[in-house]
Amino acid sequence: KKLFQKTRRNFDGKIITHCNFMKKKLSSHLNDVKIVPNPISQQIWKYRNSKKIFKNRNDLLVYWRNDNYIKETTSILNEFIKLKPDIKITIFARPLYGNKKLKNLCKKYKLKLVFPMNEKSISNLYLSHEFLLYPNTYEDFGMPPVESLACGCIPIQRPNVGAADMYSIDNYNSIHIDNDHKKLAKRIKILFDDKKKILKIRKNTIKDLDQFSP
Repeated sequence: KKLFQKTRRNFDGKIITHCNFMKKKLSSHLNDVKIVPNPISQQIWKYRNSKKIFKNRNDLLVYWRNDNYIKETTSILNEFIKLKPDIKITIFARPLYGNKKLKNLCKKYKLKLVFPMNEKSISNLYLSHEFLLYPNTYEDFGMPPVESLACGCIPIQRPNVGAADMYSIDNYNSIHIDNDHKKLAKRIKILFDDKKKILKIRKNTIKDLDQFSP
């Protein structure tokens, strides 16, 4: 992670990452901004200025990458459920990770488990939830929080994982994960009880995303 960040900063815009969703030629980006990261898919990007991002939503969407984060994810969810027993939680994972531990976790806490197969189904998940819990402690870039921002879903994430330092501002367009999970749960509970504050943060989520334009 540190090597990635140091290299990206030292080259000051000469590093360009590419993904299949990019519609522009790489050369067309060279003079646009200092850094051109993986862009958001066009399917998700189109919702950035859509009225759909302000509709009513379920509570919490959890990104499941693999079992490495099951201990911390369980701890965070446990604290959330203590403070808000009626919280509606959905976990989304790739079919590859639909293993026994994950299914047991969902059964224990009565969580909804989904396996979105395409960009449309993923964007619908972002659009239908208030928050995205992204507990990963290591990423090369980390696109899900950026995608959720475009859909008005507020990411709960670590501030120095992947490229989060390029866009994530605590209590402005995202919520940073505190190692004290009780404290984190209290912060989220306060937001659940303050719809005006959630709306304010959601409006901020769609700002400053030009650098991720497909």
